[in-house]
Amino acid sequence: MKSSVARHEVFDYTNPPFTFRELYSDETGPFIFEPHWHEDLEIVYTMKGNNRHYINGRCYDAVPGRLLAVNSEFVHNIITDPTLRSTREVAGFLVVISKGFIDDNFPQHRELYFTNTKKQASEKTVHCLQKIMEFHARPQQDEYDFLFAKSLVLELLYQMCRNEGVVKRKDVDQVNSLKNIERIKGVLTYVDENYMEPLSLTQVAKRFHYSPAYFARSFKKCTGLTFMEFLTNYRVEKARIALMHTEKSVAEIAVENGFFDDRRLILAFKKKYGTTPLQYRKTQKL
Repeated sequence: MKSSVARHEVFDYTNPPFTFRELYSDETGPFIFEPHWHEDLEIVYTMKGNNRHYINGRCYDAVPGRLLAVNSEFVHNIITDPTLRSTREVAGFLVVISKGFIDDNFPQHRELYFTNTKKQASEKTVHCLQKIMEFHARPQQDEYDFLFAKSLVLELLYQMCRNEGVVKRKDVDQVNSLKNIERIKGVLTYVDENYMEPLSLTQVAKRFHYSPAYFARSFKKCTGLTFMEFLTNYRVEKARIALMHTEKSVAEIAVENGFFDDRRLILAFKKKYGTTPLQYRKTQKL
């Protein structure tokens, strides 16, 4: 289905066809963007530090000036540089472009992959990204700003095709690799639907027809995390959302999000966010 936003040139700020955001460092250590996948194209530009990216089973170390593209439906996650310890320091910049928007404006993309082989983005691509960052930083004036933003996004796609490297999908897709990635995507979806229940590596491996040892290796290679690290971080993030948007007790939130008790949630939460759940809730409500 085509994007009505792109077709009618109306910018719905609650559901935009593309989004811009900063990638921040964290004072407690490396911040982990949990493994996930989506149909949109995600573009990540590194500004500070050495951020590690896992994209469809491949690991990329991104130094300042490197641009990485996450093609549609690729499993990916980011682990920020652990040496960047200042609070909310901008480590990178993300542009996420919806599949509908690209389908409407650049249908040829369905046959292409961005390659991520270049260590540094071209000068023209960086200049376009700088214009997008400037646009993102300034207050939006009115609904017509969407037209300018759209022109910047289309220019970015143009510069990436010209300067950052593309290949034909049919030339690089490998059947065995794709099958394994599809199973990992299934695991991520399964966790999203069942994280509140007791889960174990052995149980999930059996469900997706892996041996436990092979599943452990495959998941670690694809995401940079062990399965239990991913599951715990995922539950912590769901608990964080509940802390912000409900008045439930920490004990209730712990049990509802897959922790055996509030003590285990507190330990996991403090490890990821450097504070207890109650302290975090208080700071968010100040």
